[in-house]
Amino acid sequence: MAFPDLVRYLSHQGLKTTSEEVVLEGVIQWCQHNHKFDLFPKLSDHVHFDRLSIGSLCEVLKDDKLGDGHKVVKDIILEKMQHMSQPLTVSKPRLPSHMLIAMPYRFVWHIWGPKGQKKL
Repeated sequence: MAFPDLVRYLSHQGLKTTSEEVVLEGVIQWCQHNHKFDLFPKLSDHVHFDRLSIGSLCEVLKDDKLGDGHKVVKDIILEKMQHMSQPLTVSKPRLPSHMLIAMPYRFVWHIWGPKGQKKL
């Protein structure tokens, strides 16, 4: 996937994931696969760090498999962690900003006869 396509995908309003960790892991894997850790800072702007748990961020910081990109990823994550207003213990899912919620209800159509008698 090309960089502009990935940015469009990550910033899409309808993106839904089981947790924001999936998004962060995807960004890291894309950078690793394409040898483009210099783009991690721009991609990290599309990761909702306020939905990530401190534990999951610490796991990424401890991961030494990132090779050359470890310093870039570590620096950005530490910077983002400093700006977290309410650190979480459990990561949250990413849900679309507009969600249709269906409420069950019973709809009965009444037809009234000529003398006010109800017919169903």
